[in-house]
Amino acid sequence: MIARLLATGALAGALVLTGSAAAFAAEYTGGSVNTNTVAAGGTVTFTSVETGLDEGTDVTASLTCGSTVTAIDGVTVGADGIITFTATVPAGTTGSCTLSVSADDGVDTYLQTLSLTVAAAPVDGGAGDGLAETGAADLTPVLWFGAGAVVLGAAAAGVVAATRRRSAAQ
Repeated sequence: MIARLLATGALAGALVLTGSAAAFAAEYTGGSVNTNTVAAGGTVTFTSVETGLDEGTDVTASLTCGSTVTAIDGVTVGADGIITFTATVPAGTTGSCTLSVSADDGVDTYLQTLSLTVAAAPVDGGAGDGLAETGAADLTPVLWFGAGAVVLGAAAAGVVAATRRRSAAQ
């Protein structure tokens, strides 16, 4: 009888102690990339929200572009609980890619999925509008310079002609 009471007490104690760990577990989401539009062969940097995960927890990250899945190795949770890494979009990729990030330290879980647009041409580095740079730069100064050179050339030709007429008349 005492053995049954001890076994029942041990089982009840185990349920109480391990059941409370599940009550404190949390699932975190949230994070962003430095750009949602990236050129094929370009890089994108991911930064999560504070995850609550232990420092050094292994992170599973991958970039899926069409049927090509690229694993991103060596990613762990930082001392501040934030996940940060850089991924490279495979060269020749067009359309869109999906960045997937997950981690679990046994208590807390982190899950995030983001969509990226892959530009067909290199992304314009100056304007920041995500469009490829096409066409020529503003040509107005070149046109003014050319018009000024034509006027100066005509004036010089007029001076030379007037000087020759004077010389011939004398």
